[in-house]
Amino acid sequence: MPSDPMMLLLDLFSRRVEDLFPSTEDLTWPQFQALRFLERHSNPSIGAIAESLGISNPAATKAVDRLVAKNWVDRSENPKDRRTLLLGLTASGEEILKSFLERRQNQLDRILEGMRVEERRALKRGLRSFLSSSFLENRPSIQTTCLRCGRDHNPDCIVNQASIALLEQPLERI
Repeated sequence: MPSDPMMLLLDLFSRRVEDLFPSTEDLTWPQFQALRFLERHSNPSIGAIAESLGISNPAATKAVDRLVAKNWVDRSENPKDRRTLLLGLTASGEEILKSFLERRQNQLDRILEGMRVEERRALKRGLRSFLSSSFLENRPSIQTTCLRCGRDHNPDCIVNQASIALLEQPLERI
C-alpha cells in the first residue's frame, strides 16, 4: 500500500529535525536534556530529572553518574538534608551546553534563511496548529509535551495555553 503523503512528510521532517542535534564530545540527546534541565532548575532532585526525561530514578542516577564522570555536573551532599543531593552544572557543563545550543541555533537559522518570510510564517502557524490539534486529540499529552522550562517558563507557551484552554488550569512551573 502506498504511504500516506502526510506521514511521509512527517517522517522526513522528523529525520531532518534529528539532524539539528549535532553530536559533540559524546553528548547524547538524553544527556543534553539533562544538562538543559539542570540549567533551568536550581538543585533539582534525581526524581525531578527522571520525571523530566521520562525515565526511572535508577536510570536518572546512572545518567547523572555519567555526567559527573565527564565533569559536566557537580553532585554534592545537601548540608541541610544528608538524604538528598545537590546537583548543578559545572563550568565545563555550562560550556558544552552553550556550545551545543549555539551550533543547533546556527544550523536552524541557516535552514530558515533558505525559506521566504511567508514560508517561515506558514511553517510556524502550521506547527502551532499541529500541536493544538494533537492536544485536542490527546489531552494527557499536554503534560508529557511540556519541556519543563523552569526559570524560562513562558505563560504564553502553546503548551501552557493548551492546558488552560483544555484542562482549565495552567501548567505548574516546573
